[in-house]
Amino acid sequence: MSAAEVINEADGTKTAVVKVRSIGLSKPKTVGGGESQGPFANVGSIPPPYDMAVLFRWVEDSHTLRPNIDAYANNIDGFGHRLEPAIDLRAEGAKDEVAEAVFANLLLTSGIEPAFPEGDALDAEVEAIRRKARIEKARAEAFFANCAYEPGQSFAGLRRETRRHLEGTGNAFWEVLRNRRGEPSRFKLVPPHLCQLMPLDDDFTMVDDWERTSQIHVTKTSLPKRCRRVVYIEDGTTEEVYLKEFGDPRVMSPRTGRYYFSPEDLARDEEGVQPANEYVHFKIEAPDTPYGVPRWIGALPDVMGLYKAAKVNLLFFDNKSIPPMALLVSGGTLADGGEERIKKHIEENIKGVDNFHKILVIEAESDGKSGTAMRVELKPLTDAIQKDALFLNYDERGTDKAGGQFRLPRLMRGDTRDFNRATADAAIRLSEDQVFAPERDDFDFYINRRVMPSIGCSFYIFRSLTPVTRDPERLSKVVKEQVVAGTITPRDGRAIIEDAFNRRLPPINRPWMDQPIALTLAGIQNDMAPGAGDSDEVDVDQEARRMLEVKSRLDRAKAQLADRRMALARQQQLGGDLDEITLQVPAGEFRSWFKPTGEGAGE
Repeated sequence: MSAAEVINEADGTKTAVVKVRSIGLSKPKTVGGGESQGPFANVGSIPPPYDMAVLFRWVEDSHTLRPNIDAYANNIDGFGHRLEPAIDLRAEGAKDEVAEAVFANLLLTSGIEPAFPEGDALDAEVEAIRRKARIEKARAEAFFANCAYEPGQSFAGLRRETRRHLEGTGNAFWEVLRNRRGEPSRFKLVPPHLCQLMPLDDDFTMVDDWERTSQIHVTKTSLPKRCRRVVYIEDGTTEEVYLKEFGDPRVMSPRTGRYYFSPEDLARDEEGVQPANEYVHFKIEAPDTPYGVPRWIGALPDVMGLYKAAKVNLLFFDNKSIPPMALLVSGGTLADGGEERIKKHIEENIKGVDNFHKILVIEAESDGKSGTAMRVELKPLTDAIQKDALFLNYDERGTDKAGGQFRLPRLMRGDTRDFNRATADAAIRLSEDQVFAPERDDFDFYINRRVMPSIGCSFYIFRSLTPVTRDPERLSKVVKEQVVAGTITPRDGRAIIEDAFNRRLPPINRPWMDQPIALTLAGIQNDMAPGAGDSDEVDVDQEARRMLEVKSRLDRAKAQLADRRMALARQQQLGGDLDEITLQVPAGEFRSWFKPTGEGAGE
């Protein structure tokens, strides 16, 4: 049976069929969409396939959903972000990259093949891009520091809450507020259970879009699209608020959802009403609905079953009616009113945690006829008492099924059983490579494609930070070995360390940073300072002559060493005394070998 069949009646209507009364809730918990739209009944919106308010309550009540959702939120969106330059202007060869970017941008925007930039024109372009990059970075940093609508909330905090909405209900909504310049300035998170989608517009509208024409250039274009409005109701009110799609240039009323030709027309027809804001809809795609569907919906029967199993175990403590032992009196008859006293004792003195260790005393009296002696017996009843929670295997398998919908290993849900360091590292790498990184890349793509160009930034790229899953000690050792071996330069090693620890190190602009460390230790200096290639071209002939001179000096030193070895070998072959080799020593050095004695020692 599918999730929709569990949720909806067999006749195909949207009336909920599964009902569980939740502890602390006065209303029955129902799952599934409904034909009754409540406050949305008269707006003409499309009902969601599942009641998102109920989905939220299932996330709250389930002991298996929240750990998975929190793992997604913390590992995908919880580490912040950084702004990376599309071209590192400090690096060698940056000038060539700028020339290629300028050429590609002119080629794609003009439609004709332009002249390849070089010389003074290229130098001026590089300098202009350097100034623009500084302005863009300051603007982007200020935007992301202040774009969360709620006071005191960071952009990382906004992303985490958005991820919880998305994973809990399959949908998340941002309301986009613009400043006076028409640029996005704030993102407000709107609860998805208060939003519903309107049908697509009948006509196509030319909406704003951006195309990246080179590494550092973005061009604004228009795209024909059938737009969709969103209506939401503020919590605690019955007033509808309409939002238009992000990038829709039309003027729309937030009260009625009607479009106008200009803000003046809106002000004339609806006095005091400002144009509607825009929205961004994040969703987990489903082919048969414009809404998203939570990825755990396939495990909905297991989630419900786990909740009921936990409730059964909870009710045991409040309704336990089997005493741990009974005191039996035989050889007589039950005293008058004994049966009623037993029932009352069970109801008042046995059930519940406070009465967990009370015993039941059964009184009897002799009939005086049988002659049988009265006997008192203490009878344990512990074999009939539930000794542990029920459905433990069912709980474990159901938890694994729900976690499988998120494709997360047990370790990421906080279960450390049967893990050692090797298996834990493998589980973390698998989760990062197969689950978290793709989701992070999708979010980064949207920010770079839609948000960054809308605030005027094209040189810098938004990049979400990742958790430090590498072993710092092992990574440092590998980088050191490669730098010493000359495979990478010190600047390359610093770049690896920056990426591993998610932080920017202070720049070191020294010539030795861009050459193998072996050349630096040999005393061979790099005459090319970082960024020198941006202004002066390398003199190939001069570099060749310098390298030939170095080689010549090394060859001469090698030849002198060979001659000395040959002279020693010949002298030894002729029987000469090696101790009688004549060495030329400077006079000052020679005098320091001996201590003057007698008169004239000071001469």
